[in-house]
Amino acid sequence: MAVTPLRTAEGHDGVDPDPIRRALRGVSSVLGRVACALAPAAGSLGTDGSCRRGASGNLAGIAEIVDEGGIGVPAGICPAGGSVLVRVGDGRPVSIGKGNNLTSRSAQSTHGTRRPNIKLEDLPEDVLDRVFSKLQLNEVVRTSVLSSKWRLMWAISSKLRLDGPTICGRPRYFCNKPNYTKEFIDGVNTVLQQLHGKVVEELDVKIEFESILVDHLNNWISFAVSSLMKNLVLDLAPAKFVDEKDRYMFPIELFDGASISRIQHIKLSCVSFRPRSLFRGFPNLRKLDLHLFDASEMELDDMLSGCANLEWLSFIRCQVNDELKVKQPLSRLLYLRIAHCSIKKVELHAKNLKTFVYRGVQLPIDLGEVKKLETAELRLYGVTFEYVLSVLPSVLPGVQNFTLKTSYLPEMPLLLENIGKFSQLRFLRLLLRVHCSESNNILSLASFLRAAPLIEEVEVHFDAFCLQRVGWGSLRSLPPHSYNYLRKVHITGFIGIMGQLEFLAHIVENAPALRILNIDPRKKLGNCTCSASDFVAIRASVTSKLAGKILPGTEVNIL
Repeated sequence: MAVTPLRTAEGHDGVDPDPIRRALRGVSSVLGRVACALAPAAGSLGTDGSCRRGASGNLAGIAEIVDEGGIGVPAGICPAGGSVLVRVGDGRPVSIGKGNNLTSRSAQSTHGTRRPNIKLEDLPEDVLDRVFSKLQLNEVVRTSVLSSKWRLMWAISSKLRLDGPTICGRPRYFCNKPNYTKEFIDGVNTVLQQLHGKVVEELDVKIEFESILVDHLNNWISFAVSSLMKNLVLDLAPAKFVDEKDRYMFPIELFDGASISRIQHIKLSCVSFRPRSLFRGFPNLRKLDLHLFDASEMELDDMLSGCANLEWLSFIRCQVNDELKVKQPLSRLLYLRIAHCSIKKVELHAKNLKTFVYRGVQLPIDLGEVKKLETAELRLYGVTFEYVLSVLPSVLPGVQNFTLKTSYLPEMPLLLENIGKFSQLRFLRLLLRVHCSESNNILSLASFLRAAPLIEEVEVHFDAFCLQRVGWGSLRSLPPHSYNYLRKVHITGFIGIMGQLEFLAHIVENAPALRILNIDPRKKLGNCTCSASDFVAIRASVTSKLAGKILPGTEVNIL
């Protein structure tokens, strides 16, 4: 049974023991979060706390679980006396016991002085409010069953996450969708009534969209706007992806100038955006995540041009049916992802972009004069390597880490002419599906290495569907070309077909600094159908074909 605001508001009286036990089991982790939240308010207590994380990922220093005898006991409920003791700030141990108060253990210290006795009611109300406002709503709700004085403390949380399982106590699967949605609406309305007049910095709503939700969603957003909201998440996507046409119309008219300036993070899913008047964007927005989002080119341009502080931008399965074009520079943008969108062209200016992710068909992409692109990840459908090596170097200038995934390897010359240069590329990862008719084209992958003069590490992951036997025919070779900085090569899905052996031989013959060569018949892509005898044959083929070619200093691992 899920612990929800509606079920735990009764405190100790009238609550069955199961949720109480669950709350007690998790109280130590909540105490750690509480103690960490106390650190900024330590001045009110006369201590100077600090919050840091230990190597194990648990809170250390500010929230260390201790027992009667010392420090370092694993977090949990102390069986003796029924209390948990947490050492915070300056070493002062604070415990939660059988009573309703959070008290300091009045015990003798190592210096012979008694520690001060501090009760929960000694904390200023604004400090206590700040403590609980730092916790997630479900964590604060867990504490409400421990004390009658904490029964409504969950209403202080400024992070409001409203999803079906939390509100309704169960997932929607096998439930009548209209009835489940109505129950969700009633539950959310009850929760928001309890939060009237409170600050809600983050509103997160997750429910499958239905038309009955429209007015209620508008009311919930209006409530959050009046509650000084900074972060908004509307995840209204269907449980199973379909070409969903019915979407929620985002009510930008509910925002005034102050609330628009306050917004820092927006995530919208299954939402349409059609502002009735000219909208100038969110000036302090830092993260924008759009999924199943519908807007026109002009509406997106108007919105994004006004987001001068945007740092993170994502489009997934969005409907634009035109160009994604932003006239104003996005000089603070660090991360851009575009995946499976109906877009004809991408044109924006993000000179400080660090990461670019694209999944889709070939289309014109102009990111402006990017100074130092660190990572690019592309999954392209229906492209040629001529396009990849002649066009992308100008689209991704200065990229240092490049991942390319494509579904086939078209026939092309063994060495491409007039290719561009990835002048700063250090790491290259290729994920390739290769059919039998395309296996002879594998050697042409050497053109990637020639396009990257500073390449240091290469990964190639094959998903090869070939009927050739291992090692058929004689190896073809290419003119020598030194890859002086190449130190590590890792290949998976290596089944010993001739194209793979030719590409491998070309690398080891032209990489004088090669230190590690990993060859793995198992696939990272697709399913591996190799038998034990296949592994033996692959090892023998590699050993015989590369005999005398591998330098003595190279470590070879055939997995």
